[in-house]
Amino acid sequence: MWLTACEHGDEVLSTASVVEFASHLAPKTVRGKLVAFPVLASTAFNIKHRFSPIDSYDFSRKWPGFANGWLSQQVTAKLLDLMVDDAD
Repeated sequence: MWLTACEHGDEVLSTASVVEFASHLAPKTVRGKLVAFPVLASTAFNIKHRFSPIDSYDFSRKWPGFANGWLSQQVTAKLLDLMVDDAD
């Protein structure tokens, strides 16, 4: 399972929720794999702004991404590749 949060840098509550959820898991009682990303839009999160200060893109509107695009598009494309590669 992939658990993600903070597609916008000002969504700090979702970040705390992912951390809280993951911290309460008992690994011996869970089957499969959990990949938790508490912060997807790290450049925006660092300044507590909705959009990336680098390219002013809305991270959540960049799916499925573009490997040769702006930073937000590249990050989105890479995350999608990782998710697809990890899916069963």
